[in-house]
Amino acid sequence: MLEPFDCEGILSLMNAGFSLRQCLNVLEDERNGECFALMRAQLENGEPGDRVMTDFCPDRYRHYLEGFIPVLPVKEALGLSIRMANAGQASRKQYLSQAAYPLSMFILMLCGCLLFSEFCFPALLSMMAGFRIDLSVYSRIAAAVRLVSCSLLASVIFVMIAAAVCTRRKYRIKAYCFLASRGILPLIREYVSARFILFYTQCIEMDMHTMQSLQVLKNLDSQPLIRMLAEGMDEALRDGDAFEEAMHSRYLDPSLYRFMRIAVHTEGAGNMMSSYLQMSSLRMQRKMKRYTEVIRIISYAGVGILLIIVYRILMMPLSVLSEI
Repeated sequence: MLEPFDCEGILSLMNAGFSLRQCLNVLEDERNGECFALMRAQLENGEPGDRVMTDFCPDRYRHYLEGFIPVLPVKEALGLSIRMANAGQASRKQYLSQAAYPLSMFILMLCGCLLFSEFCFPALLSMMAGFRIDLSVYSRIAAAVRLVSCSLLASVIFVMIAAAVCTRRKYRIKAYCFLASRGILPLIREYVSARFILFYTQCIEMDMHTMQSLQVLKNLDSQPLIRMLAEGMDEALRDGDAFEEAMHSRYLDPSLYRFMRIAVHTEGAGNMMSSYLQMSSLRMQRKMKRYTEVIRIISYAGVGILLIIVYRILMMPLSVLSEI
């Protein structure tokens, strides 16, 4: 793969007028010498440059490059692949980093509660049995903690399995259409809409017109949701709908349609799309922060309740001795 060197370096040399073979000569070093030798062998055997780039391009760019090569020249296809891969990675990293810590803390709290109710609670109750204390209440509390922990942990595992299945390529479109058409989890629709506009604006910034941009997005086999939205919008435009009406879809964020209606009167579609991306990013960050705060509070509360229960159990012998 082209991982030993920077694809941005190849793109910058191509923008300066270098051919692919000349780029290999300039960028070759001891780390990528073997890889470049294979690429030169393919070029000498008559393989086209776009095929060679697709075969050796790193995976994070190849998924995009394979869709762009049929409709764009190599240089434009590589540049757009780099822009989209970097933009997509930045957005995913932003939201994953925001949600990873609260979710992991919540799962660890549930596992800790379950282990505590299974092993620590019985040991504590057996220690207190010698003091002739009524422990029936705490036995019921231990059973309740075990039941709640198992139920929540099973729910989390079920949601994770369902998310893993629904995000598989063969089920992704059906799952998204089901959620979006019924208004379930609107945050997902906002995220997909923002990604669609992000990819669309990347095409516009490459000086592509609307139909060419949609044609490029329709070739993104690695992004089935983006491809589906592009196909729907392209079909609407071919049926004679205005640009803003083409975005009036139940599979897109309603705020996007309102933004584009304003853009018609201001003649600033590009600026409106950028404003929508900023607004959508801030809105999703606020929602994510709200959700993660709730999860964090529940996790802290669960740990606090366990500590209070343990404290009460450990203090019971002292209360008995004080009454003697």
